[in-house]
Amino acid sequence: MKATQGMRLSWIHGTQQPSVEDIFEEWPRLRDANGYNWVEEDFTAMFDEETSNSFLSKWPQTAAAIIEVARSSLTDARSKEVLKSLLEPEGQDHNEDEQEHQPSNDELSAAALLLLPALLPPPMVTTTSKNKKRWRPSLAESQAAFIDIQKTNTSVTGYIRRKTETAEKQGITCQPQVLVLGSDMFKPDQVFILINDVFYEIDSIVRAVDTCMKCFFVYNTQYPVQAQDPWTFLQTLLYEIKTRYDKKLTPKILELISSIKAKQ
Repeated sequence: MKATQGMRLSWIHGTQQPSVEDIFEEWPRLRDANGYNWVEEDFTAMFDEETSNSFLSKWPQTAAAIIEVARSSLTDARSKEVLKSLLEPEGQDHNEDEQEHQPSNDELSAAALLLLPALLPPPMVTTTSKNKKRWRPSLAESQAAFIDIQKTNTSVTGYIRRKTETAEKQGITCQPQVLVLGSDMFKPDQVFILINDVFYEIDSIVRAVDTCMKCFFVYNTQYPVQAQDPWTFLQTLLYEIKTRYDKKLTPKILELISSIKAKQ
């Protein structure tokens, strides 16, 4: 795979513009459980080591600023649950005599990612169906398309099948996303990146988001329409990547970037 890296990237990003399924057929090792390691290497080859490491190095500080913004502005159910869980972790009895829980850096980093869609609510989008239907995804749909949280015993293949069927009915395509399984959002049982019918298991939510972002670029695919702004925000502020396909940043993204920079 290393020896054919240049050929692979030239083909994926060339004039043929193969689909993700075409890529998996041509390079079946990318379907392997550890296929994400090749994604990491290909992304670094496309850009450089600094860009490849930028999210993991910058995110802790950015996460703290995001949580500060979220505490003063978010009121949706999932965001309130995330913020509450930071102070009262699952399984911990809380009473007035106990010291308030101090969340770890890992908890803060994961929480900020879970809060991000609510800070960047989805705009109107146009479906890929023949009639080009205009549609505004709900906040819940945006959250699920970015990082979805499901019960521990959820069948990943069954989840992918249901997701694909729903997307077809909505006239949109399935794009890469993160799936978290478990009752404790900060200590999940499993974390996956889903790409078509392929799923990579990753060791944390933060690393899964980083690798998922790299999948978008390596596989030359688009962000999910329901969660386009959270991914665009990360691309702009953390990775500092610009492409000819980039759209104009929305006022919400610009406002959030300004608020975060003011707090750092």
